[in-house]
Amino acid sequence: MVARLARFDGAHPQTAVKPGCGLAAAELGGAQFLAEDGHLLVGFSGAPNFASRDLNELARARGRVAALAEAYRRWQGNLASHLLGQYAVAIIDHNEQALYLAVDRFVTHPLAYVIEPEGIRFASNLDALNIDRQFALSPQSIFNYVYFHVIPGPETIYRDVTRLLAGESLSFKNGQVTTDRYWQADFIEDQTAPFEELKQDFLAVLRSAVKSASDGQNCGAFLSGGTDSSTISGLLGEVSGAPARTYSIGFESAGYDEMEYARLAAKHFKTDHHEYYVTPTDVADAIPKIAQVYDQPFGNSSAVPTYFCARFAKQDGVDLLLGGDGGDELYGGNERYAKQHVFAHYASIPSFLRSGLLEPALALPGIDRIMPLRKAKSYVQ
Repeated sequence: MVARLARFDGAHPQTAVKPGCGLAAAELGGAQFLAEDGHLLVGFSGAPNFASRDLNELARARGRVAALAEAYRRWQGNLASHLLGQYAVAIIDHNEQALYLAVDRFVTHPLAYVIEPEGIRFASNLDALNIDRQFALSPQSIFNYVYFHVIPGPETIYRDVTRLLAGESLSFKNGQVTTDRYWQADFIEDQTAPFEELKQDFLAVLRSAVKSASDGQNCGAFLSGGTDSSTISGLLGEVSGAPARTYSIGFESAGYDEMEYARLAAKHFKTDHHEYYVTPTDVADAIPKIAQVYDQPFGNSSAVPTYFCARFAKQDGVDLLLGGDGGDELYGGNERYAKQHVFAHYASIPSFLRSGLLEPALALPGIDRIMPLRKAKSYVQ
């Protein structure tokens, strides 16, 4: 299992074994990611931070492992609600033979687990779990993959293996598993603050997030020229005080190549910009490698340019690339939201008028020959 934790990046694993339990962490860098603290085995990946000032000071003085151990003693199964940043955390109390797991609010660092007669096994990738027996594939997950192009959590491609959801923690003791959603995104739709005030608040939060993610890192940014990557590239240059190193992938196909948009953003934000055009041979060679890394089916074609951007940046000496997600969804950049706006108006019409008058009228013969009514019919359908 430990070997498969570091199967692609050559990280040096740290391990701890006690009667009836064991823990391993494999992370790049020289920091301590796992240690025994009293009767606790504590391990993590990523960079957990603390809402409590004294615990952040303890983390700086003695390391994050010591701070996590102290936080667990204070809050036990409520620990994750006091954590910030991106992380996966595992804590074993080997006196009590009890386990606590938690992932961050957007499950940046995944964890999956399987319940067995001997207890529970967990890992950050499915290959590490599937080391000594072949799990049965889940027919439902195969269907979900074909339909959605991903396998929605908490399911995995394997029937008996479950993933933690974003903002979720797990406790295991005496053969019993309990999970808790300690955080969920909350959208406030009746906001009454002035637009300009909200705008400045949003930019302050986004600027703080980019600064936090890039702080102390040898950092660059993906740049496609879209809402998310352009915004982050601009802010990265702003918070770092130097031109952001940005990386774009192009395709020799007019319908798919977005390089001109990336160049516009790079010019506007004066980034240190790098480009690479992917060939069909590149893609054919990369697909098996990408499939191995994901370790279960994943059908989003953006995985291909993401892989090449990351490889290109790594060759250039960059250790971390920032990307963004959700800008189009939050701010209506996708064309389908314009249609959804029309649908919302239609849904506000009383149902008896819709089903008793409008829909029968739009079903009349010859309606398709009248352009505005033909359009209305298609929306209703």
